Amino acid sequence: MKYLRIRVRKIEAQLRKGAVLSPEGRQKLRQSKQALLEHDHGDGAVAARRGRATGALRVLYRPGTQVEAEDGWFVICEDHKTCLSTDTRKLGESAMADPDWCEECQEKSSN
Repeated sequence: MKYLRIRVRKIEAQLRKGAVLSPEGRQKLRQSKQALLEHDHGDGAVAARRGRATGALRVLYRPGTQVEAEDGWFVICEDHKTCLSTDTRKLGESAMADPDWCEECQEKSSN
């Protein structure tokens, strides 16, 4: 995984400098990033970000991959172990940046 992580970072740095990837190269990059995400956060992880207001790590999981989630997408505030279930991926991604659903994050952002 260490080699893969280094390789992904090098490719992303080249892309920021204006390099162009073939469609196959883009697909391989997406697959590599997904493999790293699942390695770091478990099966079903789709995205991981730090909250803007608090800096807390939030992870979005696809439907059916977390036992606690009935249906839909599942967001976890890893710093406070708070969970939120949403109906769509878009709502889940929006919740990753919003501190209001995690009580501890809400307290931090109001200070």
